Formats: sequence, C-alpha cells, structure tokens
Amino acid sequence: MEVIVVFKILLVSIFLISGVPKIFNFKKFIIGMQEYKLIPIKYLNALGLIFVISEITGAVLLFTKFILIGTGLILFVLICYGIAVGINLIKKEEMDCHCFDTFGTTKLTWATLTRIILLAAITLYLAIYNNITVTIVDLNYSSLSIIAFLSISLLLFNELFQKGLELYSKIKDQYGVEY
Repeated sequence: MEVIVVFKILLVSIFLISGVPKIFNFKKFIIGMQEYKLIPIKYLNALGLIFVISEITGAVLLFTKFILIGTGLILFVLICYGIAVGINLIKKEEMDCHCFDTFGTTKLTWATLTRIILLAAITLYLAIYNNITVTIVDLNYSSLSIIAFLSISLLLFNELFQKGLELYSKIKDQYGVEY
C-alpha cells in the first residue's frame, strides 16, 4: 500500500474524529476557543464554523480529485491551531488543548504543538505529491481495517503520551525530582 494512501486515511480519520463532534457540541468548541484568549468574542462563532467546515470538508476532499483544496483547508486549520497553541505555550498558560474533546481532555503541552507540526508536514507532503490518485473505492476491506486500527492506535498513543507528560509534571512539581 502506498504511503500516500496511509497518510490520506490517517488525516481523514483524525480530522473526522476531531471535526464531526464539534458540530454536535459547537458551544463547547467555542468555549474551548475562548479559553485560548486570542480571538475577540464577537468573532468566535464565525471562526469556529470556518474551522469545523474546513476540518470536515478538507478531510472528505482528500480522497477526491480536489485533494489540493482538501490539503489547503487542513493546512489552514493546522497553521491557525499551531499559532494558537504556540502562543499559549510561550505564555505558559495552563489549559486543556481541546483537540479531541470527545475522548476527554488533555493538557496543552509541547507535544500538542509537535503533533500539529507533524500533521502539517504530512499534509504538505500530500499537497506536493498529490499526483497519485487513489480514491476510497480503490481500497479493499483489509486495507481499510488496518488503517482504521492504526489511526485509532495513534489516537490512543497520543492520549497515553499526554497523560504521561501530565504525570511527569505532577511528580516534578510535587517532589522536585526530574528524570
């Protein structure tokens, strides 16, 4: 299986898992955006709607002939999220990242920014090497199953990594011990 197909399915999984719940709990998403303290309140709903539409539409377009539009939308979202995360990390804000609120909260850490940069690099790779046109109907059931398993595993690994960082921070703060 081509690496491009793996990247496409990975991004589709991540952005659909992230974007679709925001539709059903839009108010919570806006409250999360407000916590970043970067956007005036009067623009939050409009910008939130743009983000949600961009995430979902970008993900869906990755398996169509409009892959460049899809990667552009995803890069737009990732750049905006990366800037917001980076600013709040520099300001040393203690807050949740609100990345995958449906799976519980995780703290905003440098791992969050690293994940965003990695996803942006993968998206940029797809934008540059988009000449391989594989659509979702070209994949067989076993390929889709493997990619779904890998996507879920990546999300779980991210969650474990975030929890590990939180535990390390608590131990360091409580005992003054660094490992």
